[in-house]
Amino acid sequence: MSLAIAERKLTHPGRKRWLQEGPKKRKGKTQKKEKPAIRSFDLDFAALFKTAAETFARGVLVLAFCYGAFHGYLFLTSSSRFAVSQISIEGLDRLNKQSLLESMPLIEGKNLFLLDLESITERLTGHPWVSAASVQRKWPNAVTIQIAERKPYARIQLDDIYVMDNFGILVTRSQDEFLHLPLITGTLNEAPDLGQRVVSNEILKGLRAMHYLNRLPFFKKDPVTSVQITGPSLLTFSTREQGLKIRMAANDVQAGFQNFKIILDALNPTRDGVDIIDLSFRNKVVIQPKPGNKGSGHRRKA
Repeated sequence: MSLAIAERKLTHPGRKRWLQEGPKKRKGKTQKKEKPAIRSFDLDFAALFKTAAETFARGVLVLAFCYGAFHGYLFLTSSSRFAVSQISIEGLDRLNKQSLLESMPLIEGKNLFLLDLESITERLTGHPWVSAASVQRKWPNAVTIQIAERKPYARIQLDDIYVMDNFGILVTRSQDEFLHLPLITGTLNEAPDLGQRVVSNEILKGLRAMHYLNRLPFFKKDPVTSVQITGPSLLTFSTREQGLKIRMAANDVQAGFQNFKIILDALNPTRDGVDIIDLSFRNKVVIQPKPGNKGSGHRRKA
């Protein structure tokens, strides 16, 4: 039986080939190994040098720019060539240059580049007489200021008599030169600081109504010069020469003004004897004669 197994092994095809190859072929086949591939790198030293040189040049340029910018800034902000030596102000009427300069930060001798124009403008518009202002640099050492002054429009009785513009801004205490302006009385407001708005609807209504009345030919020779505010609902206007009084409802000035224009023709012949024209009613006008004058007050429907 062992002979039969041995014979079967020897007759196997793969076994026969292995025996026929011989020991050298078998040994060479089993020990053959592939050698690893060796990679070769070709360094381009010229390209590397060019890249390094360009990087270095960029760095030098950046440093040179920073150095120049820094020293340029120092020159512009410290050189006496840019110290403010000329200040011109345009738009002055009642104000004078010196008083206006005293109300703003000192800018003469300051560096032109370091001026805070916004702060200077804010200080200028804080002046009671200044309604608007603009500040500009003029190279190399000048500043130009343009202002718009408020226009005196009326006087108002508070704790003292003040002058105000047509927006209700107090500009100064009244002086002799403002005696020709209309006078507003009867207000309950305390006096605010100069430059602040007198926030009273009655005052603003009185100003508008006074303005419209004085535009009528009826008041050309004897203009309305004062208005008394009685509570929240009644305005009483008075003319300068004859003291003619016109009453209107503060909450309906427009209707009173229209009623007045309707009765103008009837008023002209008898104006001298009229004491009060009451326009505070919506659908009628009450005319009262002066005391001692013949006739009694009468009413006209508007």
